Formats: sequence, structure tokens, C-alpha cells
Amino acid sequence: MNENKEPITLSCSDCAVVKCASQQGEYPSFCLTKNMDLKIRKEVIDEYNSNEEDAKFIKATAEVAFASQFTFNRVKETMEVAKSMGYKKIGIATCVALIKEAKVIAQILRKNGFEPYTVACKVSATKKTELRISEEYIAKYDQQNCNPIMQAKLLEQAGCEFNIAVGLCVGHDSLFYKYSKAPVTTMIVKDVTLGHNPIAAIYTADRIFTKLL
Repeated sequence: MNENKEPITLSCSDCAVVKCASQQGEYPSFCLTKNMDLKIRKEVIDEYNSNEEDAKFIKATAEVAFASQFTFNRVKETMEVAKSMGYKKIGIATCVALIKEAKVIAQILRKNGFEPYTVACKVSATKKTELRISEEYIAKYDQQNCNPIMQAKLLEQAGCEFNIAVGLCVGHDSLFYKYSKAPVTTMIVKDVTLGHNPIAAIYTADRIFTKLL
């Protein structure tokens, strides 16, 4: 081990057994399940069972996974979970660069009996200078900043029961999740370089995107 580096704390990504899922083999010594505080485990189980919405959500996702045998695409799966939860009005928080994709998602939702309501990231036309962003980070073509908190507020104001994130920037999505009063799922993850398919960098990290390792 490099003496200049801090010791590595092992966690789930270092496991080659995954007994927590398969119930086969032995838990490794560092296993989070094996070393779990049973008090915390009980608190979490109690939360699922005592919180009505959480209990309904975890049941709905299990039912949809069983019904599809994991064959549904992301759009279909999202709609099936929304149906199981009894949601009608679905919010779409989209990047303006993916407004066409958001329009198709809205059309699909509407055709399947939902009421979509879309709010784009540049809503309110908030200038970067209003957010104390330095002039050096303001391009001529990009005066307005994304406003994920406003997206969350407007979707709440519209009465959306379930929100879908479509291509929000890293960090902007974090703020949207933080401020959304309704549960959120992600439909599209932004990755301009890889055509919004960030897992391609992971699959090719050993031969193309080697600088990531």
C-alpha cells in the first residue's frame, strides 16, 4: 500500500460474494450486512411498515418487478409503478436541451391516462449574476442559470404526485431531489459526450476511458 494514501475502507463494491442477495456462500469479514447494527436494521424495517407511503412504494415496486420479470423498459416500469401507487399527475423536470425527449415522455404519459406537467431547467430566466456566480463562468450564449429549486417548487405548486427527472445536470439534479416534495425517479441521465449513456464509460474504462482508473 502506498504510504501516502489513507487505508481503504472496504464496502459493497469490494465484495465478490453478494450473499445478501443470493444467500449463497459466506459473508466477507467487512460485509455491511454481517456487521450491521441490528438496532438500525429494525428501525429501517419499522419505517417501511409504519410509514404508509413507504410501505405502499416498496410493495408496488416488488409487484411491478414480479409482473415484468425485469422485462419492462424504464418508461413502462415508471408508468406501472405510478399506476400501482395511484398517481395521476406526473411532473417532468427536464433540461432544456432535452425538451424534445420530454415532449415524447409527456405524450406517452398522456396516452396512458396520466396528466403530465413539465418544467424546464431555465424556468424563471434567472441570470447567473443573481446567484452570485462569477463573471468568468458566464458565457455569452449561457447567461441564464438552471434553476432546479424552482422546478421543484413549480411542480409542487402544480400538484404533481410523482416527478421524473430528465437530463438534469450533475448537482442540479441533487438540488431537485432535495427540494422535490413528491417522490422522484430518473428517466434520463445527462451525459452529452456519450449520448446520455454514462454507463458506456464504465463498460470501457479498461480500454477506452482508461484515465478514469
